[in-house]
Amino acid sequence: SLWQSPSLSVSQLLLAAATAPLVFRLQQRGGPLLLSQLGYVAASVSMLVAAVALGEQYSATAWMGAATIALGIALSSGAARHG
Repeated sequence: SLWQSPSLSVSQLLLAAATAPLVFRLQQRGGPLLLSQLGYVAASVSMLVAAVALGEQYSATAWMGAATIALGIALSSGAARHG
């Protein structure tokens, strides 16, 4: 709970506060298309970090899903730049 681990809670609060301006900057630079894809990117990156740092194991289907997300973002980002 908050009272049992105040330093962890304060760290989480600071990280969350630092994230908000970054999200607004991302929206400003990339537009709504890029911002709408942020959740998918976060899920895929979290999966990779968990596998590398924590030794989590995922099925081939999960990795194919992450690859599909990456491909979709690459395609839509390229189309947005050229179109």
